[in-house]
Amino acid sequence: MNDRASLQQIFVDSSLGLRRGEVRLVPYDPAWEVTYQRLSGLLLPELPCTVVAIEHVGSTAVPGLAAKPILDLAIGLRPGADDEEASTSLERFGFLRRGDSEDGTLSRNFGLELEERVRLVNGHLVHHDGPHWQDYLTFRDLLRTSDARRDSYARLKGELVTAHGDNRTAYVDGKTAFVRGNLG
Repeated sequence: MNDRASLQQIFVDSSLGLRRGEVRLVPYDPAWEVTYQRLSGLLLPELPCTVVAIEHVGSTAVPGLAAKPILDLAIGLRPGADDEEASTSLERFGFLRRGDSEDGTLSRNFGLELEERVRLVNGHLVHHDGPHWQDYLTFRDLLRTSDARRDSYARLKGELVTAHGDNRTAYVDGKTAFVRGNLG
């Protein structure tokens, strides 16, 4: 197990961290990709071998896109593997279990905070190559390859922050139709 100082060092100069409940966008920072690389390199050896991949997803994974300063990770579990073992390993690493999706497929959410109530990372434990995994990567890659869609998404996010800057749930809900409309 890695010590807290090693974990804190990963986030130095990353510009990441957002108080729970706050909604704020910041310009894209290339340090986010470096932070993802360091974190996944530290995290993957701590997880059971049934976790087959970790991908950087969400807005911080899209160059040029303003984002909430929180890394999103898709943590891919081999289908049929024990999700509790992986969840326990994430918790030992310092992740807080935040809840499960209600759609009947594995989509367990975790948050990493080194300072109470300041979120640095959202971790999404999903089946590798399952529907959630595919959606995360498809949407990320679409925004990486289409400037028009990235810019449309950026405009929508800016409007939602203006309208719902004090309500993260409303902000997230406001993005759902755009995300779904670009997946299928």
